[in-house]
Amino acid sequence: MISTPTGSQSTPGSPLRSRRKRPRSTLCRLAGNAVTNSLPGGDAAGAAVQFHMLTTAGFDTDTAVGGLTAFSLLEVGGLLALPILALPAILAGVPVSRGLVHTALLGVAAFVLYAVVGVIVLRSDWPLATAGRVAQGL
Repeated sequence: MISTPTGSQSTPGSPLRSRRKRPRSTLCRLAGNAVTNSLPGGDAAGAAVQFHMLTTAGFDTDTAVGGLTAFSLLEVGGLLALPILALPAILAGVPVSRGLVHTALLGVAAFVLYAVVGVIVLRSDWPLATAGRVAQGL
């Protein structure tokens, strides 16, 4: 899966491809985005639409939830990485307001923290096991 502005796109040979040219996952993502953008507080409703469409299309619930979670985490990571694009201009001496410099530095720190936590979660089982135990205890 790759991330695009319109949502997730299947790569060639992916099991998400249908007989039509457009992958089912893209249609689900576009419908979810339409619901998200048209309703106030529509993020939950958009995710529910995507989940329902994926499960109706034949994907098991674990795959649907895992895909939606992974894509959401990719979107957050992408947003946190945006200040990194401003750093070359700031370091080159382009006049930038002091507040924007502080915001960019805060964004870079948040992205680094996000990346470190991501690496820890991907390399070991204890963070997810601990989160699961805490969630079950609620």
